[in-house]
Amino acid sequence: MQLLAGGTSGTVRIEALHEGQSWYSIGPDGSLGPDGTGYTAAGRVNVLAFDPNHPATLYAGSAYGGVWKSLDRGGSWFPMSDHKGLPTLGVGALAVAADGTVYVGTGDPNPGADSYFQYGRGVYKSGDGGVTWQPAGTTVDERCPQESVAFTGQARRILVDPHNANVVYVAANEGLFRSMNAGGCWQRLLGLVTGITDIAMDPLNTTTLYVATPNFVEGLWKTTDAKAPFPHFVPFMHLPVSTTYKVILLAVAPSAPATVYAAFSVDDRSDIIRSTDGGQTWQQRQSRCSFHQCAYDTAVAISPTDPDQLVYADVKASLSTDGGQSWRSIGSGHDDFHALTFAPDNPQLLYAATDGGVYRITVSSGQGWEPRNLGLVIAQSNVLALAPTNSQAAAIGV
Repeated sequence: MQLLAGGTSGTVRIEALHEGQSWYSIGPDGSLGPDGTGYTAAGRVNVLAFDPNHPATLYAGSAYGGVWKSLDRGGSWFPMSDHKGLPTLGVGALAVAADGTVYVGTGDPNPGADSYFQYGRGVYKSGDGGVTWQPAGTTVDERCPQESVAFTGQARRILVDPHNANVVYVAANEGLFRSMNAGGCWQRLLGLVTGITDIAMDPLNTTTLYVATPNFVEGLWKTTDAKAPFPHFVPFMHLPVSTTYKVILLAVAPSAPATVYAAFSVDDRSDIIRSTDGGQTWQQRQSRCSFHQCAYDTAVAISPTDPDQLVYADVKASLSTDGGQSWRSIGSGHDDFHALTFAPDNPQLLYAATDGGVYRITVSSGQGWEPRNLGLVIAQSNVLALAPTNSQAAAIGV
C-alpha cells in the first residue's frame, strides 16, 4: 500500500507496511504552504552524496529519517528507507560507486544529545538506486578470505574507488576497513583504539589514502599501497598542532591531489593545516570556530578546480581563496553544518548538510543559501500539541 502526502507544491510518497494502515505525513515538508509562510527547513542531515554518472541525482542521509533521494538536484525528495531493508533510521555515511551502487553507513555519528551513535548496524548497499537494501559484509561466510571480519559498527565515512567499484573503504570507531568485492567481505586495515573520524583518497592515484584518528599522538596516517594485501601505513610526525582533538577531517584537492587539508576540531576551535607535497610537510592555517561545539558540527570542502579555494563550516560557513590564510563569512541557510559537497557538474555550486536539512549556495557570489528541502520530511519533532477546538490545528517542537 502507498500513501501520498505533502504540501501544496510537492508530494511525499509514504509507504505503509500493511493494507488498512491509515498513517500519512502532515509535514513539515519544506513547502511554503498556501499563505507563503511555511517552514522550509527540515531535520538534521548528516551526509550528502551525488551519483557520479547522473549529476542531478542526490542522496541525503538523515539523523532520524533514513535515506532520501532527489532526481532534480535537491528540488524535491522521496524516502528510500521505508520497509526496504535498512535496520535503522540513523545514517552517518553515504557513497555512490561508479557503477551506481549506493552504500549507506547506519547509525548517527554526531555526539549530540539526540545521537544514534551506539546503534550502528554496519554497511548496507543497494544496486537499484535505493529501492531495496541488503547488508554488506555484516557476517563472514565461506567465500571470504581468512583475514576477513564482519563489520557491524557505525561508519563515519565510506569511500569507493572511482576507477574500481569493487574497492570500498570504511572509516569507523572500530578502525579502517576495506572490501575488495563491493562490500561482500571486509578486512580491518587499521584497528586504532581511538577510532577513525575520516579518510580521504588521491583521486588520480587511488592507492594513496589519508587516515585521521583523534586523541592520538600521530593524528594523521598515509599509505601509498592501499590495495596491497596488507597496506603499510605511516604516521605523520611533528604536525603543527598542540593538543588532542575529538574530530579530525580531511580533504584532498581534486585539481591538485598533492594539496591536502586537515581540520583538527575540539569544542572551542578547529586548527587547520595544509600540505602541498602530499603530507611531507605541513603549514598551519588560520584557526576557525564560530561557537563552542566544533566537535559536533564541522565540515570541509575544496573547490574541484582551485586548490586554494576552501570552505570550512561549523555553526556558520567561511570561504578562503588563499589556501586558508584568510577567511570571510558566507553565513548559513540553517546553523550547524555536517557535510559539504560540490555539485559534480558545477564547481561553484556547493551543497550543505545541516541541522535544518539541505541548502546550497553559489560560492562565487558568497551570498544567499537556498533551501532544498521540499518533501524532505525528517523534522526531529520532540513535542506535539493539538488544538482542543480545531481538529486541523497542530503545533510541533523541532
